[in-house]
Amino acid sequence: MKLTRLVTDILGVSSLAILTAIIAAMSRVRSGDRLRGLVDARASVWGMAVAAVSRDRMRGAFGTTFLLAVLAAGCAQVAGSGAQPADAREAATAAYFDSIRDEPAMLAAFLERMPVGGDIHHHLGGGVRTPELIRMAMDDRLCLPRDHAAQWVLQSPPCGEDERPIAEALEDIAFRREIERRWSMLDYLGDSTSMDRIAASEHFFASFGKLALVQRDISRLLAAARTLAAGSGVIYLETATSHTPDPEARDALAGSVGWNDDLAALRRTVLADPRFAALRDATIESLAQGLEASDRLLGCNTGVPDPGCGVFVRFQHLTVRTFEPVVVFVNLLLAYEIAAASPLVVGINLAAAETHPVALRDYDLHMRMLGELAAYYPAVRRSLHAGEMLDAQAAALGAERHIRLAVAPAEAGGAAAHRLGHAVALKADPQPDALLVQMRRRGVAIEISPESNRQLLGVDPVNHPLVDYLTAGVPVVLATDDPGLMLSDLRRQFALAARNVAVSYPTLKALATNSIAYSFLPQVDRQRLLRRLEGDFAVFEATRWETPHGGGAR
Repeated sequence: MKLTRLVTDILGVSSLAILTAIIAAMSRVRSGDRLRGLVDARASVWGMAVAAVSRDRMRGAFGTTFLLAVLAAGCAQVAGSGAQPADAREAATAAYFDSIRDEPAMLAAFLERMPVGGDIHHHLGGGVRTPELIRMAMDDRLCLPRDHAAQWVLQSPPCGEDERPIAEALEDIAFRREIERRWSMLDYLGDSTSMDRIAASEHFFASFGKLALVQRDISRLLAAARTLAAGSGVIYLETATSHTPDPEARDALAGSVGWNDDLAALRRTVLADPRFAALRDATIESLAQGLEASDRLLGCNTGVPDPGCGVFVRFQHLTVRTFEPVVVFVNLLLAYEIAAASPLVVGINLAAAETHPVALRDYDLHMRMLGELAAYYPAVRRSLHAGEMLDAQAAALGAERHIRLAVAPAEAGGAAAHRLGHAVALKADPQPDALLVQMRRRGVAIEISPESNRQLLGVDPVNHPLVDYLTAGVPVVLATDDPGLMLSDLRRQFALAARNVAVSYPTLKALATNSIAYSFLPQVDRQRLLRRLEGDFAVFEATRWETPHGGGAR
């Protein structure tokens, strides 16, 4: 641990993650699986090392030399058949994990206690469970149409004759259950390969429109999302939201600007409109007030704080990609400006159904927007949804290059993303191996949500490209996507990886560490949370595990 802290002090956060990965790989060798240990080393150590260099996190020539020395020493120990682990408790935990792979109850108990780090691919609008949303709608006295053809979209009070007060769900159990079905993925949780995943995807994306009225109060959403996250061991929530206190003003501004393919000129036009600065400043203030209000709702400054108070929160400002070009541009510019000005907003995101006709038509243009705007805001970090479809879908829709364009530099027409969400359609790319090398060299982290990909795309976790990314040394993070609507949580993602992809304990630990190391947090916050996570793992690995056949593991 002293060496870990020395590396952290000299080199910064990425180096801590690298050292953790080296130790993890050494532990795999000790537990008898040398091949997997070497794969873990390649997948996590090399990817993190390249990321550290590419992100320029090392402090001068001394830092670089020191890192190379640590890597050389660590990898030499990994390769040696008689290597001794740096941490016997971690090695014992890894050995115990291997011994319970085929014991579902014991594996579940293990994963229920294992630290999971942060959730950095999380949508605030989908991060709250339906019962909480129903309660919020009751508090606001909202209504639902009696005509089911109206798609269960919330309406403002007072309720008319053709509307039903949602408060009736308090006593009408059948009504309540129907709302839960309409507002979540409850009907799409099964593993049936015959399930209509197109219908599932359409149902999912339609949910956000149904809930618009109840989601305007960001403080309630944050409080509920933090409590849910804390329940699955999350210590950091990097949540994406398109929140603004006055969406009508935003839409009016975008609707009043004429399209100009000269993006620099279009940017000048938008920035010159006084409504834009007012909207930017109001949004920044609203996000700050919402986060502060969520602290009050959770009782964070009282003697009995909610567990959600222990979840550190920062935002990504999100742009929806399914609108006309000028609307997308105005929203992207707003996101960049907000992220550049607010310490609470650590990055931007581009989301919504990638298979939507407008999203497909304008995909290249959106990448150009992201890339060209980045030149004005070099410190703003970018994550975006790319390749959120099956390989066959991507080929049929002409979307084979979506992942490639998302990570390509701006001069090549790309978005130069720092992280990608989903990236399932990897093998649809004409040169997937070269693409993997490019992502590894640039340190682009992939945010993988196995449960989301299963529900919306029908991806069998056994065949998930997670394995391809790990093997190629591309940094990977596990995340929830929309845990509220999908009735999931971060532990569920780790459980799917452990049961279906057969990743090792050191790899699971590296995935948890990556969620902080590849977050968009400033370095001081990353270091603080990495130390917290390191302490959590130290406590976890001190557990006296019971072997499947009785007796202590150590």
